[in-house]
Amino acid sequence: MRIRLRGKRKNGEKYDLIVKKNLIWMKEKSCKILRYATVFTILATTSMSLSGCDYDDIEAYYDLLEDIDTDKDIDISKILDENDISKEDLEDISDLLDQLEDSSDDSSNEGTTEDSSDGNSTDLNLDIDSNNADNNNGNGCNKRKKDCNNVCDNNTDCNKDKSCDQNTDCNKDKGGDQNTDCNKNKDTGDNQNTDCNKDKNTGDDQKKDTDCDPNKESTEDTDSQKDSEADKEADKEKDTDSANKEDSSEKPDDSKGKVTDQNGGEPLPDDGKAKMDAAYEGSYRGFDDDYARRNREAAGITDASIDELKKQQEGYYAYSRLSDAGKTLYVELLQIINKEANEIFVSTRDPNAIQLAFDYLMMDHPEIFWVNGYRYVKHFTNNGGIDKLAFTGVYTYDLNEVANRQAKMQQYIDTCLAGAPSTDDEYFVIKYIYDYLIANTEYDLRAPDNQNICSVFLNRKTVCSGYARATQYLLNKLGIKCTYVTGMADNGTGSSGLHAWNLVRCNGDYYYMDTTWGDTGVTTRDGKPRINYDYLCATEAAMSVNHKLSDRIDYPECTSTKDSYYVREKRYMESPNLTQMEEIFAQEYESGNDNVTVKCESKDTYNSLYEQLIKDGAVYDYLQGDKKFSYTLFEDSNTIAIWLN
Repeated sequence: MRIRLRGKRKNGEKYDLIVKKNLIWMKEKSCKILRYATVFTILATTSMSLSGCDYDDIEAYYDLLEDIDTDKDIDISKILDENDISKEDLEDISDLLDQLEDSSDDSSNEGTTEDSSDGNSTDLNLDIDSNNADNNNGNGCNKRKKDCNNVCDNNTDCNKDKSCDQNTDCNKDKGGDQNTDCNKNKDTGDNQNTDCNKDKNTGDDQKKDTDCDPNKESTEDTDSQKDSEADKEADKEKDTDSANKEDSSEKPDDSKGKVTDQNGGEPLPDDGKAKMDAAYEGSYRGFDDDYARRNREAAGITDASIDELKKQQEGYYAYSRLSDAGKTLYVELLQIINKEANEIFVSTRDPNAIQLAFDYLMMDHPEIFWVNGYRYVKHFTNNGGIDKLAFTGVYTYDLNEVANRQAKMQQYIDTCLAGAPSTDDEYFVIKYIYDYLIANTEYDLRAPDNQNICSVFLNRKTVCSGYARATQYLLNKLGIKCTYVTGMADNGTGSSGLHAWNLVRCNGDYYYMDTTWGDTGVTTRDGKPRINYDYLCATEAAMSVNHKLSDRIDYPECTSTKDSYYVREKRYMESPNLTQMEEIFAQEYESGNDNVTVKCESKDTYNSLYEQLIKDGAVYDYLQGDKKFSYTLFEDSNTIAIWLN
């Protein structure tokens, strides 16, 4: 912790303590500004001039600092007397330190060079690193679902009278617990990766841990994330293009579905709400000088290319939330990244506008796996204002390696898409991708490239960012609008961690899906995954029980239940109807499934159904064979899962 004295001494504080504090502060300040040669030179020269010392004295100064660090006894009074330093001198030095701090803060990160190629102004070039990863902060996130797992047969009293809440462990099978640990790791100071530790298991309960993905704002001196996150409640945007669809549980053909290269194709409707980049409207700019035009053309940025790229982005959700000028900046960054170009001028003077456009670009484009942040250079005018910003991506692979990885991933992608159902009912396509990824992916904190699609398509191991981006990529390929979103996820004990999931548009309405939490990490006896469908096409209300969206972007209204899993599969209990339960049991036995899982509309329905099925033993009337079963309760989502042994 930095200890320093501002201005005058505190009442009763000894001057030798003031000196020691300020020496420590000066050492820390010097270390912080070593990177900035101009400011450091000014500080060093001024300090040496004031103290009357030369370079030989510097060694003695650092020897003194080392003695302070090692807590050696130092006679401060003796030092003051030997150097003829008065009390007034101490106060003057303290005031000077305050001024120097204010000056260095104002000019933080500014290295000065001259660039006369513009012909009009002298530019100060300020190179800022803004490295990120999705979710890429180090909050601990233990996701422990509140559930109850019990094994019963017809000779066993299942009336446990146990309540499943966060203070009661009802799980008899200790192997069924999953705990997640969410860590933010900053790699080599530049790359931040959000990781969540989700311990897989082979127990009988369906649980899900959280892993992570938010980010920091781009500021001078700090790394910034691809998906900057906060903890506020998000504004809601209502989709005015919702289409009414007749509910159908008929399964589609299993033939290959339609594959596209874009995210649905048609533009999203404009709801008339203010765009998310409204605060940066005054920062957008054009270029009319030859130097800037040549710089941009080197990366393929022309008026024609911008117009073409804008047409290709229609249908992407985050893109739709920007103004026209913000969309121009968005496609400029896309072009620069696709070319892996360096220090290309972009159409804004505000670094925050770059951060927003970059975040939105990465929300929309999961296929971009070779960028882990960005940096920019500030070009200043003679009067100190920002004239231009030059953008460079932080590229993790060169273009040859990008092409090599794309070719290797194509086999997985082709195999997956080949099995997609051919149907106009988007629900079945979304469910297919949800099931496919869960069946073919293992949660692994140590997986390489776990913040992008390579971890899934090449290694089949990932964390939440990889699940969400792979889900988005495959659904986009099948023509379904899907967006990468981030926020916080509750671990069930009052704390939360960073997490990533998806916003998906199904048959005209918006829903949320969380493939990571759908993957319980539990398999049946024949090796099939036990999937939690609470997070397939869920409403905002259902997700908000344990998910909280960031306010980095506004979101559409997600209230429809037409295409939620339990409604579409007729597993949604509006009342504790035992006749409906009997039919569901018969259907699951006929289909060869190993469980009966239902979601209740209300807590009263949930409690009543549990009372009748489990406590009163009505479930035995529907069981076949040896009448043995186990069950799992998900109290937060009003879901009951009965496993058919």
